[in-house]
Amino acid sequence: MEFAQWLAEQYQLAMVKGAELAKEEMIGDARLGLAIERACQHLPEDYSIRIDIERHAGTVDLVNPDGESEEYPSNHENLAEEIRDALEYALEIISH
Repeated sequence: MEFAQWLAEQYQLAMVKGAELAKEEMIGDARLGLAIERACQHLPEDYSIRIDIERHAGTVDLVNPDGESEEYPSNHENLAEEIRDALEYALEIISH
């Protein structure tokens, strides 16, 4: 295989991988947006969710009506899932 042909194939692979990564990133952004919207609509009265973002990290805190952080079960896979887990836990607390 000639170098030029190999280079062209590598470029095509990079373009496909780049498109796949961009698609995954857009899906992740959409999931985060939907999780935030859902929390805004369904979070119980006087509860809040605080999102802290720093370089290479982000945390989600569920804050109860007393202003204290609540521990909630989460796999901490990504921010969207953490928001979902915090919301579900808050809804579970008020239903009992």
